[in-house]
Amino acid sequence: MNKHLRVLLSSAAAALLFLFSSPARAGFIPYDWLINIDIKVFPDQLQYTGTTLTPLVKSYISYAQYDGSNAAQYETLWFCRGKAYGLERVAPLAITNGAGVGIKVNFLSKSPGTSEFKAAAQSILRMYLDSRLNHNAVQTAIVPDDYFSNVISAMNDEHFQIVQAQLEMPVQLASSLFMQDVSDRHTLNMCYAPGSYQF
Repeated sequence: MNKHLRVLLSSAAAALLFLFSSPARAGFIPYDWLINIDIKVFPDQLQYTGTTLTPLVKSYISYAQYDGSNAAQYETLWFCRGKAYGLERVAPLAITNGAGVGIKVNFLSKSPGTSEFKAAAQSILRMYLDSRLNHNAVQTAIVPDDYFSNVISAMNDEHFQIVQAQLEMPVQLASSLFMQDVSDRHTLNMCYAPGSYQF
């Protein structure tokens, strides 16, 4: 395949990705399944002399079809100060292969802190990778309005970069993630770049 044809196909794919991810299409849900990530801090757990495992943050991950049917628990992740310390797998990921997936983050505490934002970013990354391994297209990640910038900052620490669409870089199509807040006031595209690659 020559270079011009690749650029043309990449452009068409980028246009379709934008069309299906655009929040401007009222009532349109760009995913078939929704993965819910509920983040909760446990400040009083593991409190004993000399402990370094505080504050403990748990990320409860479940999923369902966009209409709420076929709901299932997936796993619980355990974090401390932005590092993953445990995984409790409840069941295998049973999302239909090839289906579109959305990820939604919910903070269960009234005023989440840095540890919870880091746990949210790492949980989004984990579900992004698990979904990709399951041959699913991750369409969007939705975070609470008040904490959009905090989660985006934590996503930067996890090697997600804010990018402008550059059609000459088809790698973005394979690794991009559309981020938005619940009310669609803030939206941006991020690209997962685990190495030192800069866009």
